[in-house]
Amino acid sequence: MTVFKLFFKISPIVKFQIKEESMYPFLKPGDFVLVNKLAVSFKINDLVILKNPENSKQYLVKKIKEIRNGKYFVIGENKNKSRDSRYYGWVNRENIIGKVFKILNS
Repeated sequence: MTVFKLFFKISPIVKFQIKEESMYPFLKPGDFVLVNKLAVSFKINDLVILKNPENSKQYLVKKIKEIRNGKYFVIGENKNKSRDSRYYGWVNRENIIGKVFKILNS
């Protein structure tokens, strides 16, 4: 799911707008999420924003399904419309921008 960043890079809290349906019905296009860029620990089922491993200029929102050896297996809720770790493999911590802490439904 591609998201659009709305705040400056220096802020610890960033607002992203959901653009696609990979997390549908949990997140819908037009929804916003607030992300804590200072989050240092992540657990299974956390929603995170990450750099797309296939296009580093693009951001994705995914759910952590598994954690192993400091790497994260992330998935979308809408498996038919989600490109996630099933396609690009495990995600390194440095690719995770932050943790979603608030959803603002459209």
